[in-house]
Amino acid sequence: TDSLETMDIMVEFQSDELVAKDFFTINEKFLLPESYEDEVLKNVIFNAIISTTNFELQKTGLIPEIEFQIGGLNFQTHFSPVKFRNISIFGLIKDNNIYINGMFGQLGRSDVFMNAEFTNALATKDTISRPFKSRISINSKILDLDQLIKLGEAGSGHHTEDNDIEASDNPFAANFPITDLNVNIGELS
Repeated sequence: TDSLETMDIMVEFQSDELVAKDFFTINEKFLLPESYEDEVLKNVIFNAIISTTNFELQKTGLIPEIEFQIGGLNFQTHFSPVKFRNISIFGLIKDNNIYINGMFGQLGRSDVFMNAEFTNALATKDTISRPFKSRISINSKILDLDQLIKLGEAGSGHHTEDNDIEASDNPFAANFPITDLNVNIGELS
């Protein structure tokens, strides 16, 4: 086949419970921070399309260029007292950069639309000296502050009353550099 012809991989996934330790352990090594080892995602549903070429897969030194689409993503985690629903993500991985051309969905009653660019996010041995930069734009017609405050309480180790999922600290919450952030909110409730 032509090495520049696009190949698509399509995945449909559904799980009542997805245990991080089972999903992110390779050769007996857990790939996420230790505090995520007991993380359980409930009612996970999504479909995905990953597109690339044989030429990109055979590159050395850089991450291959990959377009991705994730649709219909629904889940709940113990870091969040509310459900993430109807999330769709459209993006591109190119030259160690991640581009989110559109991510939209619902967090409880709140709706969110996001575009983002993460420069040198997938640094390799050859590109680690380049700085990590990010640009994020978030738009929302409505943000439910009551639910967002509960989400903040979940991130600080408090137990939520809305469900039976125990909350604990999020290890990725600190020390994440954002160089450019733009937020537009239509209505706060």
